[in-house]
Order: sequence, then structure tokens, then C-alpha cells
Amino acid sequence: MKRIGLFLKKQGFFLMLALCLCVIGASALWARSQADAPAQEDVDAGADMAQSLREAQRMRLNTAPLEGEEGAPFGRTVWLETLECWGAHEAIDIAAQRETPVLAAAPGRVTQARRDRLWGGVVEIEHENGLSTCYRGLETPLQVAQGVEVAAGQTIGTVGTPPAESETGAHLHFETWLDGVPVNPALCLP
Repeated sequence: MKRIGLFLKKQGFFLMLALCLCVIGASALWARSQADAPAQEDVDAGADMAQSLREAQRMRLNTAPLEGEEGAPFGRTVWLETLECWGAHEAIDIAAQRETPVLAAAPGRVTQARRDRLWGGVVEIEHENGLSTCYRGLETPLQVAQGVEVAAGQTIGTVGTPPAESETGAHLHFETWLDGVPVNPALCLP
């Protein structure tokens, strides 16, 4: 017993330090495994989204907002490097050169045309059948204003780099919503 007490007196600090490092390492591994697993809210939202996806299939957009390679897909929880946080990606990103024209995907009324600190130029268009589209990361000034009617294929702005997703370069962050619920734009595109 004396030997253990003497050992702890001399080496106790290092023993406690090693123990603390093991606890920190185990905690980090556990936290990482939890970040990779979908949260229950994501699973529940997926069931609700499935119904919305079926409804979105009945509403096809007239045209793609631009041609380009799809970047970050819809529906994933992604690490937003610029904001240093996790977030749901309720859009598709379409990579393109800066200043490439962005087109209205269907006819409708512009409900928002504004500059946003995190998203750059933002245009939201309300279409028929409860569908709306949102275009983020546009260069400003925008080529439309709130309240105007737009035709399918009409230029509404040009590609920029959304500040919230600046690590991925110039692209359009394109969202579609059906009755206020986000749906995968890829299901609506021609």
C-alpha cells in the first residue's frame, strides 16, 4: 500500500494527465460518430419530405436556371466551412462561371429581390400550384425587382459566390419549395 501511495505521490500528475487525455479522446470519437449519424428530426423530416416530393413531381419547372455541374446535393447535413457550423442543405448547388446568366425556372411573381449578408443577391419567385423557387448567391445589382412578373427563361441575375458557401466558389444555390416545404429541385427540373 505504501508503494502505491509513493508512486501516486511522485507520478500522480502524469497518471491523471493520461487519464484526462483518454477521456477527451473518447469524447471526441463519440461526438464525431454522433455528427455523422442522422438526427431523429432529420428522419422525421424525411417522412414529411417524401409526401412533398410526390407532390413536387406533379409540378415540373419549364427550364433549368442555368447549365452547370451539380455541387452539394439536396437533403444532406453539411459542414458550412465559412460559418463554421453544421446545417441542412435544402437546395442544390449548380457550379458556373461568375456572371453566367441565371434564368427564372418558371413564370411567376418575384416575392423577394434583395441583397443578403450571408447569401449575396437573393431572388424568390412564387409560381402556380404552391411552388416557389429561390435563387441565392447572385451578383448584385439584380435584374428583377420585388413584385414584377417574370417569364420562364427570363434572366433574373448572374452567378456570384454566396458568402455563406464561399469555400465552394462561384455557384447558384437553388431551392424549390412546395406549400412552404423544401423539396429537391432535381425532381422539378426538366
